[in-house]
Amino acid sequence: MKKVFYMILAAAFFMAGCQKKEENRARVYGVVTDAKTSEPIKGVIVSISNYQYGQVLTSTLTGSDGQYELLDVEKGSYSINADANIYYNFYMRIIVDKKNCRVDISLDKAIIKAHQNQIDNQLGNR
Repeated sequence: MKKVFYMILAAAFFMAGCQKKEENRARVYGVVTDAKTSEPIKGVIVSISNYQYGQVLTSTLTGSDGQYELLDVEKGSYSINADANIYYNFYMRIIVDKKNCRVDISLDKAIIKAHQNQIDNQLGNR
């Protein structure tokens, strides 16, 4: 009987620990779009970094609908980054303090006109 009591007590402590850990975790999600067209951008690397040290903690790629989801993020202060070809990198400080934290990201296209002028000059197109 004593053994059963200790097993129940151990299970209660384990469940309480799991519940507390789960309460301290969150989901960060959203959609990445083009700032000018509002179209979703596929294949963007979205990552969360330690705000103080810059260490990447987790990352994912956006789907064809521009959506991303980062699971099991501990509540706290972070920087969220988005990196995609032909777009300027995005960086913003976020505070994850809810179970579901939505962060939509809008990216501006990088200016490539200077590169086009160099190419035109090399080809003799003016």
